[in-house]
Amino acid sequence: MTEATGTIALNERVIREALAGYAVAAEVIEQQRVEQLRKMTPQESWAIFAVLLERGRDFLGDCASLEVFKAARIENLLFVRGVFERLARSQGLL
Repeated sequence: MTEATGTIALNERVIREALAGYAVAAEVIEQQRVEQLRKMTPQESWAIFAVLLERGRDFLGDCASLEVFKAARIENLLFVRGVFERLARSQGLL
């Protein structure tokens, strides 16, 4: 096995392990969310809803505040694209 092949196999194993870890974490978080919602009173849920509604109203009619999110999203997408491009180049795919 060459060094490049060994590195690719290691990277694939690390990626599989990371994804499996994310899946486990997602299950734990979901279970915690279910338990939290199960214990929540109607008053608590209405209070959370009211805060979310108020935050949403803050953005209505204020296009400038929404532009901040658009720019941040574009910046994030470009960053992720760069990461995947570097990864592909490091594995000789580009």
